[in-house]
Amino acid sequence: MTSLTSQGINIFDLNDPFYTDICFQFDNPLKKDIPLNDRIKTLYPDVELCDEGCQYKGINLVDMTTTCDCKFNDIANNNLIKDNAILSEGVGKILDLINSSNILVFKCIKNVFNKFNKSIGAMIALGLIGVNIILIFIYFFIDSVKSTKYIFNLTTDYISFLSNSNIKIINFPPKRRIEKINTSNKNEQISTVSNSQNLLYKKKKLNSITIHKNKKSNIIISSKNKGVLNTGNKKYDLIESKIKINSNKKNHNKKFFEEYLSESIDDMEFDDAVVLDKRTYCEHMIENIIEDQIITSTFIAQDPIKPRSIKIMLFVLNLILYFVVNGLFFSEKVISELYNAKEEDENFFSYIPRSIDRIIYTTIVSIVVGIITDFFFIEEKKIKGIFRREKSNINILKEQIIKLILDLKKRYIAFIIVVSIILIISFFYLLCFNYVYPYTQIEWLKVSISIMIIMQILYLLKCILETSFLFLSYKLKSEKMYKISKILD
Repeated sequence: MTSLTSQGINIFDLNDPFYTDICFQFDNPLKKDIPLNDRIKTLYPDVELCDEGCQYKGINLVDMTTTCDCKFNDIANNNLIKDNAILSEGVGKILDLINSSNILVFKCIKNVFNKFNKSIGAMIALGLIGVNIILIFIYFFIDSVKSTKYIFNLTTDYISFLSNSNIKIINFPPKRRIEKINTSNKNEQISTVSNSQNLLYKKKKLNSITIHKNKKSNIIISSKNKGVLNTGNKKYDLIESKIKINSNKKNHNKKFFEEYLSESIDDMEFDDAVVLDKRTYCEHMIENIIEDQIITSTFIAQDPIKPRSIKIMLFVLNLILYFVVNGLFFSEKVISELYNAKEEDENFFSYIPRSIDRIIYTTIVSIVVGIITDFFFIEEKKIKGIFRREKSNINILKEQIIKLILDLKKRYIAFIIVVSIILIISFFYLLCFNYVYPYTQIEWLKVSISIMIIMQILYLLKCILETSFLFLSYKLKSEKMYKISKILD
């Protein structure tokens, strides 16, 4: 009592900010945060307090009743919602969830910066914002170029593969001007078609020689000496060099694209997978862990069109949400339990029973975030689909690939903007949360780290279950178990 009154708090005036303002700062000699309701209970145990989720506004000293602001409850009591049982139940659950949160700490935002250096959450958020800024630069100056180059090179190799295969290709006439010069030799033609980078030399028994003039240098091709390319300084035997260079490349491209475009075992129907899947349990388990577990998928798994910088941004997003969701559901009820807990009954793991609901909420949020962020990403199988569909028309194939690259860049830019906004909002929320509940920071930090560990364990359990159901489906010839494994995947 004395320590509170010495700070200018009138403990006998229930309209004092100490009882009414969640943002009111004071030093508690017990080194515990006291929720508003417990402040009143401690001094006026006979006062009827507000329901959970309502904000205390004042007290009538005559009849010893409190004035409460229950905006969310007023919405729930709306006649339209009451008349609709399903809507009423759904809205009621949502409002209970909102009421159990401490989102109202945002109202303290104007006061928080004078306690910035004491906010663990703000420091963590600021560090993650710094990492995100570095990742943005890495993406735009390095990874974006690499992804685009990879797709272009893959497409160029595929077009080369098609031109060397027995696949009928439809192509529009080239845009560059081509000159044709008749010769006296009616049985031979050597034609060249040039783009900005390559010259393709072909020898055919036709009636003319085709000459292409490149903008950078005049290139003349004659029918003498089995096809000689004269660039002014050097002469190259095109036919011989083509045989030497392209023979190995042709075989390599054929083998690569046959495997690249073949159907993945993971996408096969049960009847095909049970025959063709020769992987062992451990091999499949390792693949699952690398692809699905958030740490391994971020720092080990390779994905050329999903750059490492983007994957680390997603990892940063998950990290900040662990801290925010955990803090968001540190309700007054939890703060009250902490305040009333006896020190002799507390140990390092006492926070676990108080954290079950927050662990569940964080798990749900992580699943939802995973589903939403998938809309920002494009899998490489989309490129494979374009290759398969448009293999007979090179121009449409090129057009579809260019559209995919532009779409990929737009999605990643949108993803970067969303992550940046969430990080900024999280920074201000954690700053407010630590400002209102400074003595709860250690408990909040322990729970947040525990949630991270639990989430990684859950990812591992999911991988184990998915692999187990898959191999049991093969062994028992059960298509139902196979479908369960795909749902888990």
